[in-house]
Amino acid sequence: MPDGRALEDSTSDISTWADSSLSSGAYEATEGAGTPHYRRTNSRRNGANGEYSANCRDELKSHVECVKMFLRLSTLSGTEYAPGTQDDKADRCHNSRDVYVKCMKEMRSRGPRDLSDKVAWEAEPPVCEAELTVHASCVGQYLKSSILKRRPYPFLDPSYTGGDDNTYADDKCFATRAQFEKCMLKKDIKVLEELQKAGIACQGFITEEVRNPETRSREGFDLISLDGRIHVPLARIGYPGPKVGRYGVCIDDFERSALPLLDAMHAENKDGSVVILDEIGKMELCSERFEPRALRVLTGDRPCLTTIAKNGGGFIAAAKKLAGIQLVEVTPSNRDKMVSEIALNLCRDS
Repeated sequence: MPDGRALEDSTSDISTWADSSLSSGAYEATEGAGTPHYRRTNSRRNGANGEYSANCRDELKSHVECVKMFLRLSTLSGTEYAPGTQDDKADRCHNSRDVYVKCMKEMRSRGPRDLSDKVAWEAEPPVCEAELTVHASCVGQYLKSSILKRRPYPFLDPSYTGGDDNTYADDKCFATRAQFEKCMLKKDIKVLEELQKAGIACQGFITEEVRNPETRSREGFDLISLDGRIHVPLARIGYPGPKVGRYGVCIDDFERSALPLLDAMHAENKDGSVVILDEIGKMELCSERFEPRALRVLTGDRPCLTTIAKNGGGFIAAAKKLAGIQLVEVTPSNRDKMVSEIALNLCRDS
C-alpha cells in the first residue's frame, strides 16, 4: 500500500496501489500477448469473465476517480462508507442507491476523459451497483488497511482539496519501558481499561479525534488527561499555529495543560502507578518545552506506556533507543492478544 499517503492520480501511487491490488487478489492476470490483460474478481460489467483490455494501472486510475467521487458524495450526504468484509462488525457500509445514482450521473457528465477504457465506457455506461461493487473490491484492500493502521483516507473529508496529508498517516507505536512493549495500532485505551480493572493507578493523557457531528469529517484532535480534569484542543484545521499536515497545533493550550501535568507526574513519582502518554508525535513535538519533560518521564522509575510515531527523526528516533525500551509490532492478527500481554507486563512492573 502507499506509505500512508493520500491516493492521488500520480504514476508512483497508482503503480504501487496496482501492484498491491494484484498481489491481494483484487485482480487476476489472464493469458495474453502484448499488453497485459486483467480480469477483475466479482466483476459483472463485461460478462461472466469480466475481462479488460486496459492496462491494470490505467484501470485503477479510473477506479480512483469514481471512488473519490462516490466517497465525497457519500460524506456530503451523511452516508458512511467503510469497505471490508461483510461479516466485519466494524463495517458500517450504508450503500445508498440515491448516492450511487448521483455519483454515476456525475461521472457520466464528466465523460470518458476520466476513464482509460473509452470504448467500454461509450458502449456501456457503468451500472451503479455493479460498478461500485467492483470499485469497493478494488480499493477495499487499501481502505481496510488504512482503517486498521489508523491512516486517514482524506477523500472522506469534504474539506480535502488534494495534496499530501501525512498527518497521523504513519503507523503508530506503543513505547513501553522496563518489561513492556512498543507496538503499532492504538490500543492504549484498552490497555488502560485492563489496568484499571486490576486496580492499577494510571496518570497521563490521551489524544482523541474531533469530528464534525453532521459530516463526521475529522476537524482536529483534543488532549484529555486520564482523570478528566484537562480537556483542551491539541490541533484544528485552519488554526494559525505550527502546521502538521492540514492541522494547526494549538501550542498555547497544549503547553498550558500538558506541561504542568508532566511536571506533576515527575514530581509525584507515585509508587505502583503507570504513566500513559498518548502520544509523542509531530504535533506534541511542535512544543520545544515538551521534549525534555517527555524524556524525563520516559527515563523515570515508573512503568510507562507511550504511543509514538513509527517514523521520524530527532526525539522520536532518540526515544526508541532509550535503555529499557522494547518495540513490538502489533498486527491485526495479534493486536487483541497484545493488549492483555502489555497490561500484564505493566502490572508486574508497577
